[in-house]
Formats: sequence, structure tokens, C-alpha cells
Amino acid sequence: MANTASPILDPDTITELRRAKADYGNPLLIRQLVEIYRANAPKRIEQLHSAIASGDARSLGLVAHTLKTNCAMLGAIGMAALCATLEQRGDKAALEQKSDKATLERDGGSATLGQDAGKATLDDAAGVLAKLEAEFGRVLAALAQLLEEEPTNA
Repeated sequence: MANTASPILDPDTITELRRAKADYGNPLLIRQLVEIYRANAPKRIEQLHSAIASGDARSLGLVAHTLKTNCAMLGAIGMAALCATLEQRGDKAALEQKSDKATLERDGGSATLGQDAGKATLDDAAGVLAKLEAEFGRVLAALAQLLEEEPTNA
């Protein structure tokens, strides 16, 4: 079968998925993986929005990591890279928040926890998330194109 997948999806990953489909004797493998992704990715994106809105840097990093793995599995390398950036922003903001809290504790609570701990990093993450959402639209279109080449039943 020719590899006519969109450049949004890594051709080598698609080739490997097709090889796995044959190796495992599951002609619907790619279709099943895409359906799971299409069901779960929007939930993860919503969780990213919630994490940024609530200032939950730790959740931002964890959810971005999960989505990054899901994207990479299907060859959506551009979206996976944006997820990696969000993961880094979440980890950085979490460290900034933790450092601010440690300073507060070290100083005997004489100051208040900075409202801005990690805020700039999370604000930057919101911009990255907007780019990720645009890329998600392209990924969905590429996955739809990929599914046109896949069997609909075993």
C-alpha cells in the first residue's frame, strides 16, 4: 500500500503502524488507534485549558506529557513537539511555584506567596496551547485522510 499520508503525520511512523497492523494480524489497528485518539485528545486539550486557567502547573505538565505520547504514537510530530513545549512550561512553572513556596517557608512566612509565581510561564503556555489547537485541526484532517486508505472492517 502506498504511503500517501499527509506530511502532518510522519511517514515513517505510518509505515511502522502499517507493519504492526500486519504483524499483529489486525487490519483495523490504525483505525482503532485513530478512533481512540480522536475520542481522547479533545479531553486532554480541555484539561490543558483548565490547568492553565487554574494555574495548575503540575497538571499542565502531566497532561501535556500524556497528549505528547498519544500524538507521537500516530506520527503527529508537530503536535507532539507543541505538547513537549507545554510539558516544559508546566514543569518550569511548577518549579517556580515550588521555589516561591520554599522561600516563603524559609522566611518564616513573613511574606505572602507570590501571585506571580509561574504566572508568566503559564501565560506563555496559553499561547502555545493556541498553536496546539490549530495543529490539532490539521492532525484531524490528516488522520481522516489516512483512514480513507484503511479498511473499514476485518
